[in-house]
Amino acid sequence: MNPKANHNRKKLVVKPDQSIEGSSFEGIMPDPETLAQYEAIVPGCTKQWMDLASSEIKSRQKNEGRITWTFKVSTILGQIFSFISSTMIFCVGCYAISKGYAKEGAVIITGSAASVIAAYYFRSKTTQQ
Repeated sequence: MNPKANHNRKKLVVKPDQSIEGSSFEGIMPDPETLAQYEAIVPGCTKQWMDLASSEIKSRQKNEGRITWTFKVSTILGQIFSFISSTMIFCVGCYAISKGYAKEGAVIITGSAASVIAAYYFRSKTTQQ
């Protein structure tokens, strides 16, 4: 058996005078030597295993595509909604200033700008880690 294969060889000691040896593999396909042994016992299993591996790869690619699409859409929607909410808060601050509440309007505008800047700052800081 190839030492770099995806097999895990294990020896389990049940009692001091008894032991059980076995192997397992990681991944979709076993190494060629093991696959040849399976084929000798069950003819046609190699083709079935190849079909299974092919469908597994297609399924993984499809799921990764969905995850990527979901991430892109949620990111874009988050940016759009944050822009809309920031614009609305800015408009409320401007309205307060126009009605004679200059301090309150300035606090509203400054607070909303500070919260947006803080959100982007902490988000970029967590993605760097």
